[in-house]
Amino acid sequence: GSIWTAWEEQEPLAKGDHLLKVTADHPEGIDSIKILANGIVVSEKACAQDPEKFGPECTPGEDEWLVGTYELPPGVLNLEVIITDSKGRSESERFWVQVPYTPPPSPEEEQTPRARDILEFREDYGLEVVFPVANESQLHERVLNLIGAWGNPNTPAGAVARASWERWGVPLRPEDVAEMEYREEYMAVNIPIIEAWATQNRPSTYAGYYVDHAAGGILHVGFTQDQSGALAQLAQQPGILAPGRLAAYAVPPTTARPSLQTTFEQAEAAWDSDSTLGSLVTGMGIDERSNTVEVTGTDPALIEGRLKLLLGSGAPIRAVYEPIGQEFMARDHIDGRIHAGDKTYRKKGGGAIGSCTAGFGAWDRIGTKPNGESEIAPFLMTAAHCGDPGQLFYRAKSNSEGAVNLDTLTKIGHVARTAFVNDGAPFETDAALVKLNGGGLMPRYIHMPGKNPKPVEEPGRPYPGETLCFSAPGGDVSKHPCGEYMGTRVRKTPNKRIVMVARFVGMPGDSGGPVWSPRLQKSVGIILGGPNDGQGRFKGWVTPLLVPRNHEFHAGKVPGALNAPGLGTFHLAVPGG
Repeated sequence: GSIWTAWEEQEPLAKGDHLLKVTADHPEGIDSIKILANGIVVSEKACAQDPEKFGPECTPGEDEWLVGTYELPPGVLNLEVIITDSKGRSESERFWVQVPYTPPPSPEEEQTPRARDILEFREDYGLEVVFPVANESQLHERVLNLIGAWGNPNTPAGAVARASWERWGVPLRPEDVAEMEYREEYMAVNIPIIEAWATQNRPSTYAGYYVDHAAGGILHVGFTQDQSGALAQLAQQPGILAPGRLAAYAVPPTTARPSLQTTFEQAEAAWDSDSTLGSLVTGMGIDERSNTVEVTGTDPALIEGRLKLLLGSGAPIRAVYEPIGQEFMARDHIDGRIHAGDKTYRKKGGGAIGSCTAGFGAWDRIGTKPNGESEIAPFLMTAAHCGDPGQLFYRAKSNSEGAVNLDTLTKIGHVARTAFVNDGAPFETDAALVKLNGGGLMPRYIHMPGKNPKPVEEPGRPYPGETLCFSAPGGDVSKHPCGEYMGTRVRKTPNKRIVMVARFVGMPGDSGGPVWSPRLQKSVGIILGGPNDGQGRFKGWVTPLLVPRNHEFHAGKVPGALNAPGLGTFHLAVPGG
């Protein structure tokens, strides 16, 4: 691979992704292959065969390590390969390569897709479940071929790679695109049919649905009684697509969705009234996958015990660890019309400068001119936690690096409306409107790093299970801009908010950025922040523009940003609108 070639030729690694391939053989069998980088095992292939069934010989054969220079510290990287045979005897090879410094990506420059991101996307969406590979080597070849196709956009494969990268954030093959579009189609068609049929025919036993993308896009539908019979009837309903992708819950659910909703409301009330829960719980919501009310916090055992003491030992409560998380408190677009996804700045206490992200453009009729025409006020939507009423917002005067201060910024407007209202309302909406200094600043397009700007679309409501994408600068513009919409949660920071939870990776500075649905081609919300999911990746919190699906019972408290108290009446700014 290219890592070994760099060692042989005594050349530094080129910036980008690299492969180290190790092959091993021994007459008595190979037990394991290990690749170490700076003394840490970064890849290992071990014998998994049963000696009693297959005999003593076991040959893993080969192991590969696919890594990008962006994942490695600059400087000398000491590598070691250790091969152990079936008798426990080992041999090793040591060598080193020089890793170049990889600067942070510029948000304005086209960034080559990263192998790491492509691999994680393919795993999240189970594309190799649908299109299997024989081994790790074939998977790595598939990923590197995609990067190569992306780099040759004038070829048929390159055109598809570019188009899919625009849509889902990573390059895909034609068959991958067909699979992703197929899932979007049967989810859009089937979910309303499932909800309507189950509500009409099995209201007391319907437990909900979830999409298992990692397993190949399986749409699981749950019933507390007669799962197989209900699913068979459902599969025969007119209009149902991909009946082979429908499946019952692997573990039969025990609680119907109406009962889950009742438990959720009881748990929410206990959260409000119980001081122990108030100090520990960070969020809660109905999780149809586990058929429970999922409650997050820093002490799951104490939270679950307390709730079951208050609600009964049989309450369908599941407490999971989740830290408080952080709000993503940037991409400079220095002149012309602001784009949703641009970096914005504001003056904080003590003269410090903070950054957030521009969201959708908005406008409102605020009066009538002497000539009878409507007087229109232009706005910029962002997260309410990014600025207090009256706070000034700025953007950079240039793309030059260095200290950011007021002398390097241009004023664009001030926070005129906020949904952080202090009227004792039980919920708040993390959204605000910055009144812009001119209508020519109002965003109508979304900034896409290294891509053509995307037109802002009218608001819509996605289904849990579909893919959402966002645009924001953060610390790394290439990190997972798209991911699965996992459902809604109520969180408290310190007041209650309802958020959509998506499996994409935001970074500090991203708050306020626009979120949309590639399937619907609709605007759906603005990104706020998120907690680490425990595996080194963040879940994104999103303020919805409209009341999320299956949360209509909260509509009076959580109307969505477009109808939130404090924001008044306004409309999204779309091209031509």
